Amino acid sequence: MTFDAMPMARGGDMQRHAGADGIPLGASAAMERRLSARDEAVMLDDVLGMPAQPGQADLARRAWAAAQFYALIGSRLPGPGTAILGEKLHHLAPLRSGDRLCFSVTVVAREADRRYLELFCLCVNQEGTSVLSGQVRVHAPPNAASLLTDAPAAA
Repeated sequence: MTFDAMPMARGGDMQRHAGADGIPLGASAAMERRLSARDEAVMLDDVLGMPAQPGQADLARRAWAAAQFYALIGSRLPGPGTAILGEKLHHLAPLRSGDRLCFSVTVVAREADRRYLELFCLCVNQEGTSVLSGQVRVHAPPNAASLLTDAPAAA
């Protein structure tokens, strides 16, 4: 999938579904973010507790990118109340300050009785290059509501 073909949040609308049971296979959410030098500095200093040193920027960029998936999962799909059970992410290409990135998650497996979802995660840069991909396993809340939706507001 190319960067421009990925659906983006249009903002503000609340999408509601019937919790884990109401999230079908193939459900997806996406968001766009730009990686800044400030993001790198905050990730290094405030989150990782590391002083800025040569070679540390790559670690900060990778940690920042992974955190964007968790923000998407916790706010959109499945939404607030989701617990991360495990993840396996692969860094496929370098991230650079200034990159415009699209993060998407798609439901690829469900265990409805336990409210477990397997999400395929993909991050694509402005050039259409996949820079991060993998899977995250979550425990969805029984009554989920996402904070934003990709669907346009009803007229």
